[in-house]
Parts: sequence; C-alpha cells; structure tokens
Amino acid sequence: MRVAAGEFSALPEAIGSSLGRFVLFVAGDTLQDPQTGLVDTASKLLRSGAVAVHCWGPDAGRLETCFDMAAIELFQPKDPVIMTSSSEGGDLEDAMWEGIVATYPANGLDEGYERVVLAIVGSQALVDQADAYLAAGVPLRDEA
Repeated sequence: MRVAAGEFSALPEAIGSSLGRFVLFVAGDTLQDPQTGLVDTASKLLRSGAVAVHCWGPDAGRLETCFDMAAIELFQPKDPVIMTSSSEGGDLEDAMWEGIVATYPANGLDEGYERVVLAIVGSQALVDQADAYLAAGVPLRDEA
C-alpha cells in the first residue's frame, strides 16, 4: 500500500486505523518539523499498527529516534520491541527495497502482519519516483 501526504503529521489520517499490523516505510524530509510533533505522530502510527519502521530522507535518523521515543512511551519493557532503522543517504529506490524486502517485525510482532505501507511525505516528484519504482516491480538496483 502506498500513501502520500504533504507533511508527516498527516500520515495517520492517510493510513487509517483498520490495517492491522504493518511494516512502515517513511520517505521524506522532516527537518522543519519539531521533535514533539514527530514523536506525537510516530505514536499515532505505532498505535495504528506499525510493528517495524524504516525511515529515509535527510532527517531519517532523528525521525527513527522519534519512533523509538514513542515506542518507549507506549509499551512496557516486557513487550516485544518495535524494530526501527533509517538511512539518510543513498537513493530512494535502495531505501524502498530495504523497507519492502528487508524490514521485519521483531519476534512477538511478526505474526499477523499482512502488508508494508509506503508513506511518501512531501513533493509530488518524490511520489512519482516511488510509483515508478513500484511499477518496475521493486527490482534490486543492479537489476533495474
């Protein structure tokens, strides 16, 4: 499933709350977003069913940390860990491959997840780039 939003805070509404468990890939620029807003939105996305998260973009490390902070607030130490990862450099296509093919929930959250949600934040050009890669069948970069 691919969703697009003009800003990170709009993702929970764009994704909805009826998907069950899912792996979330977020691509975009959140440099201008305040950390408290990122943590709040990350919390909403985790509550809506995200069980693993991969972030890509110029601020991906900070966004990953915001998901970690949200998970700490939401879950008990004995709960399964929400796996997070990020990549700030490289191509969108490489990061999408990582998010679609190689991002998995931790044990305890791996049963019952049915989909990967690709969330593109920002420009239409980024959305078009992601759509073209999806239409190509998510090839490895040296296969494309």
